[in-house]
Amino acid sequence: MKLLKVVIAVIIVVSGLGLVVFIGASMYAVTTINLLSNSVYYAQRIPHKEGTEPDLVMLIENMGDLYSEN
Repeated sequence: MKLLKVVIAVIIVVSGLGLVVFIGASMYAVTTINLLSNSVYYAQRIPHKEGTEPDLVMLIENMGDLYSEN
């Protein structure tokens, strides 16, 4: 009977840790995808000096990631 209680406690702890890891990984993935797909939107709306073009800066910084057929 005591062994059964220990086994149940271990299962609950392992399940709880797995749930915490899953939720953390999901939040990380959602945040990363959001930042990657909306980075130009955020760059345009952050405070910047008058006359600067944050979307052009982002384009230049990410030139290596753009697809070209050459």
